[in-house]
Amino acid sequence: MRNSRHSVSLATVGLAFAVVLSPALFQTGDASCEGGDTTLSMLEFEVAGENLIIFDSQERLYDVLIPEGVDTATVRAESRDPAALVNFHSDFGDETPQEGLRQEALTGVGVGGGEVVYNMPPGESTLIVSVEAPQGAEAAYMIHVIRSTMCP
Repeated sequence: MRNSRHSVSLATVGLAFAVVLSPALFQTGDASCEGGDTTLSMLEFEVAGENLIIFDSQERLYDVLIPEGVDTATVRAESRDPAALVNFHSDFGDETPQEGLRQEALTGVGVGGGEVVYNMPPGESTLIVSVEAPQGAEAAYMIHVIRSTMCP
């Protein structure tokens, strides 16, 4: 009987310990094993003065359909952590760079964010906006761009 009271007492202490630590151990969102905040506070894909995405910092993939005649977009991004490194990168064409068919559309880097003019290739391309926190955590947002004559 004494052992059962003792084990109940340990179970109660263990449960209380788990309840207290659970919020810290199971955080989602901005927390990361590597440390640091890798979320953006702002992401815009602007064509002819109009932002074409509805930004949500937890959404990492966006699709944009634009008319074939549009050649450039202004892309702006701001990291939630002002010390995080924000990198803009896009390439298009064949996925095998050794064949020389893959082309780089733009690159850009800025601490805390920045703005780039994206010269869009014909057809489809993907713009990657990556965020690297000073503590080492990394994450990326992707904008899949489709240029088409069949725009709604």
